[in-house]
Amino acid sequence: MREKLRKGLVVFMMLALLLQPVTASTALGIEDRLQSYLVGDFESGRLLEEYNIDQPVSIASVSKLMTYLVVMDKIQGGSINLTDRVTITPEIEAVGGSNFRLLEGEVLTVDELLTGLMVVSGNDAAYALAVHTAGTEAAFAEMMNAKAQELGLVNSRFYNSSGLQEGANQNTMSTREIFEMSRHIIQAYPQVLEYAAVRVVNMPERNYSAESTIPLVGEVPGVDGLKTGFTEEAGYCLVSTIDARKSAQGGEFRLITIVMGTADLSERRDLSKYLIDYSLEKYGIRTIVDANMPYTQVEINSAQNPTVQVFPAQSYRLLTEKAKRYIFKSEINEGLTAPLTAGDSVGTLRVYADDQEIMTADLIVQEDVPAANLFARIIRFIETIFSSIGKLL
Repeated sequence: MREKLRKGLVVFMMLALLLQPVTASTALGIEDRLQSYLVGDFESGRLLEEYNIDQPVSIASVSKLMTYLVVMDKIQGGSINLTDRVTITPEIEAVGGSNFRLLEGEVLTVDELLTGLMVVSGNDAAYALAVHTAGTEAAFAEMMNAKAQELGLVNSRFYNSSGLQEGANQNTMSTREIFEMSRHIIQAYPQVLEYAAVRVVNMPERNYSAESTIPLVGEVPGVDGLKTGFTEEAGYCLVSTIDARKSAQGGEFRLITIVMGTADLSERRDLSKYLIDYSLEKYGIRTIVDANMPYTQVEINSAQNPTVQVFPAQSYRLLTEKAKRYIFKSEINEGLTAPLTAGDSVGTLRVYADDQEIMTADLIVQEDVPAANLFARIIRFIETIFSSIGKLL
């Protein structure tokens, strides 16, 4: 056994680890009730569940996430400010659909308009922000398209800031790209979740009060965003995000879920909640490789203590399916001799899921391994000889 550890390949399966690889799952049985859906891990960007996510679809007011992103980029760049005062024009007041009830002659700050954009999905607020930022909405739409190209969203096309259909033209994205955009926004401007947390907008000076259009926030523990959308062409759409630490199941991760093209408000809410509940039940953070736990031990006859524990050089944690098993294989270097210094590599650990390698790490000694003195080495040599003779007899 010692010789095998020294020369050979040590392969074993850790059956107790119930983990999941990085591939998306099969159908969930809801595919006939919407155009597409997606569940993704915010931290890594990995997709966990998906259906029809690369087909460009009409996105309606989900467009306002890109509007928010472009405006926030301009604020960060210093060309506009949250405190800028914007005067409402007749053109802004005339914008139809879901609105912030902006009236000609009113003066609102960019921050107030962002509230109208993100909380009550005001098309008029989107138009006001677009004109303030770029001069015209057409120029702002080009900014949106340029930002999409910058992010690598090649299937995205924007014609306006609100998502309203303009003749035959409508804003489109793939569901995968909506996920990538949403993830980028939360990373770059996490204050977007502060807008989503507002459940009622009260502005007595405007004689205005309205509830947030974002469902599940305040209803499902941990859900804290993000954006709705609806047109006849797009159907009912919802981008949600949930901080699992605050959920009923708990967990150290954030998910983004998307449903596109549901039939009505109730379907949108129910299918979004189903995806969230299903995913929290199915997935969890697991430590696949723990650098603080010895992986195996090797025999080094020239060492003061010939049995030496070895450890992975680094830990590996993954948001993963709770019922998935992983295979671990280690290759121990041949001809190991003492002395060794803490941190020296003695082999390689490879981790596999569904026959695909997902991680490689060095196997190292965590403490110095001094060489045995001459007397100990002679004794071991004699023991080896007698052991060999005994096997022959």
